[in-house]
Amino acid sequence: MRVLPRSLLGQVMLALAAALLIAQAISAVMLYRAASERREFALSSAASFQLLVGQRREARGGPDREHGPGPARTQPDHANTGPVQHGPDQTGPKMGPVHQEGGEGGRW
Repeated sequence: MRVLPRSLLGQVMLALAAALLIAQAISAVMLYRAASERREFALSSAASFQLLVGQRREARGGPDREHGPGPARTQPDHANTGPVQHGPDQTGPKMGPVHQEGGEGGRW
């Protein structure tokens, strides 16, 4: 039984298939390494951010865990006033002379 093809076309196709298989394996290894490096970078970034936030909180004299969660947050007084009100007469934004005439040059 013959494993290698006898014709030139068969040999070229076998070499091409082997090259593509090797290229796919190299690509998979590179993707795996990139994903692991990204994961490692994300973990180190998160850890360094937590360290930085902790240092800043300690420098400011941030809230201690012994005193509880802190004051309750309240909404500002203007939270339930309804739609946005424009200008002193609430008719909308004031237009300058250029806007009242339809822009520079009259029409668009």
